[in-house]
Amino acid sequence: MFQLILLLLFTLADLSHQATSVEEAYVVGLFPEPVYEMVNTTGRDPNDQSIKITIQNMGSSANDVGYHAYLSDTAEALSFSMNTEGVSYRGKKVDHKEAREVFEKAKLEDHNAAVYIPRPLPVDRNSELQSESVNVHIKGEKKMTFNLEYTESIADKLASGEKVLNRAAVVLDMYGSTAENLFGEVYSPNYPNNYPNNADLAWWVRVPDDETVTLHVTDLDIEECCDRLTIYDGVSKNGQVISVLTGQLSNESIVIQTTTNS
Repeated sequence: MFQLILLLLFTLADLSHQATSVEEAYVVGLFPEPVYEMVNTTGRDPNDQSIKITIQNMGSSANDVGYHAYLSDTAEALSFSMNTEGVSYRGKKVDHKEAREVFEKAKLEDHNAAVYIPRPLPVDRNSELQSESVNVHIKGEKKMTFNLEYTESIADKLASGEKVLNRAAVVLDMYGSTAENLFGEVYSPNYPNNYPNNADLAWWVRVPDDETVTLHVTDLDIEECCDRLTIYDGVSKNGQVISVLTGQLSNESIVIQTTTNS
């Protein structure tokens, strides 16, 4: 079984971040009249994948946090869900106007809320992944786990000899967050089960300019023959390589410190 957990610890400053409109989004918010539907979010067929990320707010409410998942053009988003305080909720698909209204209401009234915006994966994997909107609000002392389900129908193309990778990139953007003491966990797709075959996956974490990222790798079990976890210092694969990991992790976690804010 091959899987990966990365635990990210960092402190954030009080900066601003500008949201942009979208044409379509998945929105989930916990209000007296909530914007969600309670569901079982298990996968439907072998092509279905899931990407999970947890953000825990250890202090005051966290405004202006960005969580974005970029999928390849062979993938289709199926659902976006949130788990908080032991209960799972799946977001509704809405237009950009309703998504913005839910998010602004969450910030004003201090409720947990998240908006997921489907985004295409950049063609050049060495380029910077741009976070284009703010889409998470977390109440103080709350923990929220987000799960994106998508289908990646690459089996037929692989069988026909086409070189198609199961590609995805996740952005956790804390650059403009107003909260302090945020704690993040990111997981490989389908964790704790196997990540998909032919996977080409990336995570980008950004914090304010005057901060750095401390990365704790707590669970690592990947194929030593051919798979690697490469950690770059900076906003893209053009940055300095500060660690390359493979195989299985021993009992103790590995701690890696960046020198930049990404």
